[in-house]
Amino acid sequence: MNPPLKAYLINLPERKDRLDAFKERFRGWSLDLEVVPGVKHAEPWRGCALSHLAVVQKAKAAGLPWVLILEDDAAPTEPTPERFNALLPILWSKRGEWEIFNGGPSLVKAAETSIVQKEPPLLKTKGQAAHFILMNATAFDTILKDITQKDQQIIDLYYRNTFRMFATVPLIATQAKGHSTIDGKFVDYEGGLKESEAVLRSVLEGKVQAGGRRRLKRKSRKVVRRRLQQRKRPTRRQRGGQQPPPTFHVFIPSGGRPSLKALLDSLKPQLTERDALTLVFDGEDAPKKATYNEDWLNGIKCAKKVIVHTPRINKWSHGLQNEYQNKITPETTFIMYADDDDTYLPGAFDTLRAKCVNPECLYIAKMTYADDRNKVIPRDTNIVLGNISTQNGIIPFKDAFKSKWGMRYGGDFDYYNDLKTKVKTIEFLPDIIYLVGVDQGDVA
Repeated sequence: MNPPLKAYLINLPERKDRLDAFKERFRGWSLDLEVVPGVKHAEPWRGCALSHLAVVQKAKAAGLPWVLILEDDAAPTEPTPERFNALLPILWSKRGEWEIFNGGPSLVKAAETSIVQKEPPLLKTKGQAAHFILMNATAFDTILKDITQKDQQIIDLYYRNTFRMFATVPLIATQAKGHSTIDGKFVDYEGGLKESEAVLRSVLEGKVQAGGRRRLKRKSRKVVRRRLQQRKRPTRRQRGGQQPPPTFHVFIPSGGRPSLKALLDSLKPQLTERDALTLVFDGEDAPKKATYNEDWLNGIKCAKKVIVHTPRINKWSHGLQNEYQNKITPETTFIMYADDDDTYLPGAFDTLRAKCVNPECLYIAKMTYADDRNKVIPRDTNIVLGNISTQNGIIPFKDAFKSKWGMRYGGDFDYYNDLKTKVKTIEFLPDIIYLVGVDQGDVA
């Protein structure tokens, strides 16, 4: 028998309109609900993390065995909670196998999804979005250690990367369309959530095997097996010796944002001794504005160089990139450009080392946004205005200087649109490696 479930709803006090709309959507759910005032912050993602922290603190203090955390844009997919309630005794009986049950995950991948049971459906997966989170008490202490008043993380990515996550299909809750305080605009996450639901369903129905492989007919399996065996045969070049893994030089132009520290922290566990990092401050006052000190680089194993460029250029970092891209040392296989208010996702460079095997190829990886979890750039395999940003490129080092960054908003498109004609080949990767901060979001 599962214990009662206490629910906490996060709502900014000034957004009574969202509170009223939430209560109307959940009118048939009979929740044991307490409203928790959302934390307002200049960087909304931090406020979101602190709001979730406040709920966990309440749940821990009350000695709750589990807790339902709701954001005020949560929208149930059904008017009454029978399907969710039917899952609760099962989730309680399996409470040693999960910390988070996500009622509406986004950006789910088949490769990270497996079946726990078919009826009622329960799947182990990894996903973003935090509007409907059932949290096991076993997660409380970890969160209270990791999320503090001084140190926050993007909360849905933190949940995704830290905890074992269960989900079901159909989703329990989506996100209501409307004006978002975080985005400062009208948002509609329906498309991304439907895509995630389709992925979960495809795994459940066996159209895609757990781990992401599509089921094939027996004859097709033989063909695929034979092709895989052929691929494993070493090429003539490979027989001469194992090709070393690629290396990366990360170039960071900074106008002086304190969020630079979070970017550097995201690189510490990922860069190796064979990589390199160059940090260029735009103007002599930029390090002070960022509150930078040399300790920020402690733990980064690779060669590091810090430059203060004067006078200040201040052209979307494009001026600094043009100035230094043919002066950067040491040379590595690839060069990458990062913004000082973003972060690399955990495991990003492991993915790139495995996939960026051609040193003459321009690779384009994907990035997502902290303030719009379903937005991914590029959306397809085209370099067009609005579908490419500075941070997407893994650029052959020897080719990086062959094009110039446009000195305008949209100058990153100018660069890649020209560079694609000057490299030997280009490949679009399906992997999301980068998280754009909520106060930037600059896409060409």
